[in-house]
Amino acid sequence: MPEINLIDPSLNTIDDAFELSIQVGPQGFSFCIHNPVDQQIKALRHYNFVNTILEEDLLNNTSEILRKDELLRLQYNRVRVIYFGRKIDNCSKGVYQQRKS
Repeated sequence: MPEINLIDPSLNTIDDAFELSIQVGPQGFSFCIHNPVDQQIKALRHYNFVNTILEEDLLNNTSEILRKDELLRLQYNRVRVIYFGRKIDNCSKGVYQQRKS
């Protein structure tokens, strides 16, 4: 069940011009349906992920939302996806050299 579920009451059908933006990462999955013609947000949903530590958990949670959410199964003019990961690169002092001003 979504943690945030804001749907424009006028959203009866998905217009051919509508765009879908998705953001996904270890903390959750969010999406927005945007109508570029009238510059209106038609829907905003966010699902929190709990204990999503492994990339496999993230993939499973995302796949479940994509299967179950009826708004994500519709056709859109454009779809954008942003992925936020937890990857951190450590760099030893021998490789990293601080700039001196």
